[in-house]
Amino acid sequence: MIYGRKQIDSQTKKEWDYVACIYPEGNIDLNHNYLFNHEQIDTIFFTGYQDEEEVGFNKFLQGLEKDENEDC
Repeated sequence: MIYGRKQIDSQTKKEWDYVACIYPEGNIDLNHNYLFNHEQIDTIFFTGYQDEEEVGFNKFLQGLEKDENEDC
């Protein structure tokens, strides 16, 4: 289950798109967190609750990603 975006690995300092935990257990501790990028997602089973703030924040993050790709 994804519960955070734009996460930095505390050991490697690498930025990842998402942090997730196992479901339904939830965020147990740092040893049970999973960091990954958008292109590693194969299937979305459920998107959860999305309000106007979430939709706006998602558009903002997509704009940041677009700007980062243009710099390459």
